[in-house]
Amino acid sequence: VVQAAALIGAGLIAVVALGGRLDLLQLGDDQARALGVNVVRSRLSVVVVAVFLAAVSVALAGPLGFVGLCAPALIRLLSVHVPGLPRHRPLVLASALTGALLVLVSDVVLRAVIGAAEAARIPTGVLTTLLGAVFLVALSQGMRTGRSDATAALIAAGRFARWSIPITLVALGALL
Repeated sequence: VVQAAALIGAGLIAVVALGGRLDLLQLGDDQARALGVNVVRSRLSVVVVAVFLAAVSVALAGPLGFVGLCAPALIRLLSVHVPGLPRHRPLVLASALTGALLVLVSDVVLRAVIGAAEAARIPTGVLTTLLGAVFLVALSQGMRTGRSDATAALIAAGRFARWSIPITLVALGALL
């Protein structure tokens, strides 16, 4: 874990260093080029660092489905209400912390629901996949309505919540 922490730290430093370029790339390729950003090199650098961080994380923790998709999406929803969070430097760090929190909460919930002995037999990735799938479906329902703000996601989650809990419980029961 200590060796992986050094690798993840180096990857996070690289992402933070690329944060300014990511903010400029968000303006579009032409505008970023006009501001002096080498678009191809920046995109390649971001992809290499992202693949590196994903490989180290999966090698350390194993596959945890949907955490990498849900954590940034949750932070993007919150970024509307938190000043400065839409910038990539704090966004990446907040997404990493949220991903860790999602895994911890999933593990605690699994142990609380079925007991510690039984929870040890079920990988945490199973619960994160189930919860992540529910979250992404609710998020896509909000986007389908034409709204992309946090309110739309919450409205869609409320509509979807009626079926999401029974579906999740059935899926969890099938695994046991």
